[in-house]
Amino acid sequence: MHRLQELLRSCTFEELLLGRKLIGGSMIGGIKETQDMIDFVAKHGVTADIEVIPIDYVNTAMERMLKSDVRYRFVIDIGNTLKPMLDFWKPLSSEHVAR
Repeated sequence: MHRLQELLRSCTFEELLLGRKLIGGSMIGGIKETQDMIDFVAKHGVTADIEVIPIDYVNTAMERMLKSDVRYRFVIDIGNTLKPMLDFWKPLSSEHVAR
């Protein structure tokens, strides 16, 4: 962060704009950090609890989100290709969560 502050102090706006410079960053890390995280969760069996919904349930899902009536992350089965569940509208238990 210190180097960035020095760079910004030494450059004018015109130099950045006219020199076609780009300053970027990410709060989630780069490809290596993302891969490290994926490797870690795979090694330790970390999963997410999800609620699979069909595409025609999206409007209801949005209403539920606005009412804070969502306990799990929604996964929209656009092609209706995921295996049917006995009680489709109940969230998946962690033993059925896709890895």
